[in-house]
Amino acid sequence: MFDFLPPVWNGTLREHYLLLFSAAGGIALVAGIVGAWLGARFGTRRVVKEMLAELPSSGQQDFAIQQLYRVSQAVDVMSVELERLAEGQRYAAKLLADRAGDRVPKSTDRAPGVVTPH
Repeated sequence: MFDFLPPVWNGTLREHYLLLFSAAGGIALVAGIVGAWLGARFGTRRVVKEMLAELPSSGQQDFAIQQLYRVSQAVDVMSVELERLAEGQRYAAKLLADRAGDRVPKSTDRAPGVVTPH
């Protein structure tokens, strides 16, 4: 199977090693993604709680909470708009691909003659 590799590799590299290393890499990737997600989630919560605790009066806390709420609403609206743009681009690409398929000549035969006009 691995005839293109040097003899040293053929003697030590087995097919099951590739499977084992692939599985280990996949597990490490999933663990890294989950760890990053959990760290970001709990880290953000901690920072927000610390920020709210540092504000001296409840009026400023209410204002900060309102601002955070507005920012979250704005992010939600932007994500919806980006999805609409992406859907429009996919639709336009599909139309262009369908239209380009109609222009392709059905036959590869051409009449003999001059190839480029002069």
